[in-house]
Amino acid sequence: MKDILPALWRRFWQVDATTMSHAQFGRWAEKQAERFLHKKGFKLLARNFRARRGELDLVALDGQEVVFVEVKAVRNPDAEPQLKVDARKRRCLAAAARFFIAKNQLIDNPARFDIITIKLDETGHKQIEHEPNAFQIK
Repeated sequence: MKDILPALWRRFWQVDATTMSHAQFGRWAEKQAERFLHKKGFKLLARNFRARRGELDLVALDGQEVVFVEVKAVRNPDAEPQLKVDARKRRCLAAAARFFIAKNQLIDNPARFDIITIKLDETGHKQIEHEPNAFQIK
């Protein structure tokens, strides 16, 4: 019985990310990133925080440091999803982060921007990469 349960779980509850819609795939990727950060000891503060100029996918605490996480996922293992975080996107993330910090009275905490990329190959195998302190805001 002990050996059967993992197989049953995979068969009935495992998600096939290769057949999801674009929006479903994005939500799935954010959930994978959230689990990844949780395993690394981060404490989640917010998900999909919306501000006037942008949205923060995940906001977490790494010790006392506020971490704003942008999640990028692709179904092509050869793609470079982190390149989608261009200067315009960074400005929008910075504006949303400043609003989050002010709203939640975290002005005394250090902060950084991380990028988590998730690449999915045609067999459904995922590769997660975490780039701490991926960019600076002036």
